[in-house]
This record gives sequence, structure tokens and C-alpha cells, in this order.
Amino acid sequence: MAAKVIPMFKEGDIILMDGGTSNLEVARQIPKDTAFTIFTNSFPIVNELFNHPKVDLNFLGGKVFQSSQVTVGLPVYQTLQSINPDWVVLGISDIHPEKGLTCPDREEAMIKRAMIERSIKSIILADSYKLNTARAYRVASLGEIDYIVTEDDKIDYIKQNWPKYSYEVV
Repeated sequence: MAAKVIPMFKEGDIILMDGGTSNLEVARQIPKDTAFTIFTNSFPIVNELFNHPKVDLNFLGGKVFQSSQVTVGLPVYQTLQSINPDWVVLGISDIHPEKGLTCPDREEAMIKRAMIERSIKSIILADSYKLNTARAYRVASLGEIDYIVTEDDKIDYIKQNWPKYSYEVV
């Protein structure tokens, strides 16, 4: 799935990368000779991108949410208000056709929501085990997402069974 994301970006883009294992794989596939500005609240993604000399890497500091290895809280939210990224690659634990994007933590949901609101385009990587699941805290509706990236064998399923919004399934 991560390999589908990289061609969407162009040299010089400003990318906001949320945490998560799928997003970490996206970071691993970023070519070392490509110039991007990347903002992230993810410790693993920061560690991965240290060896990318053309990436202008910016860490969103705040309260550490240890289970996800990301930062949350007011400092992250305030920094997000000062940037207008071209893309957000959002980590999500659950995606449901009616309930949209959800996650198990309220504070993390608020940061994810702010990430979507600040970005021009949004990308969600959704493994099949995340499909048709929902948690307590709403992040966004499917109508607020631009791209859902999933396994090849799930593309037709989403296109045929989920509500039609402006998102593209890749």
C-alpha cells in the first residue's frame, strides 16, 4: 500500500505524516534524494527520516501518547494551526462506511481531525482489518477524505459497498 502513496507526492511538497505502522512504511519508501518538507508527531517516523538529507524534517512536540508513539495535546494543535500542508498521511485504526474514521483515544482523535482540517489533500491507508470497524471517538467522515489506499483485492469492495463521496480508492 505504501508504494501507492509515494507517486502522489511531488518534489517540494509539504507533507504532514501522522503515526502508525502503515505510515512508517510510507516514510521508509521516500527516496533519499527527494526534497520534501515533512511535519510529523511520530517518533518512529522521525527516526526513519533522519537519514534523508533532502527532507526538511519537523517534529510536532507535545504530550507523548506512548501506546502509539506519537505526540498529542495543545502544543501539537497550536503548531498545526501555523502550517498549510499539501498532504496529510493520516494513521487510522478504524474506518467504517457510515461512522467514518474513528480511533480509541479522544485527544488523539482531536489531533487527527486538526491534521485533516489543515491539509489540502488527505490520504488514509486502510488495511483490510481496519475496514468496517469503529471506535468511540470520531475523527472525520468519509466525505472529508481524498484518498483511501488499501489492498488491491479490497478496492472493488469499497467502491461497490461504501457510500459514494469524493474520495478516490487506490
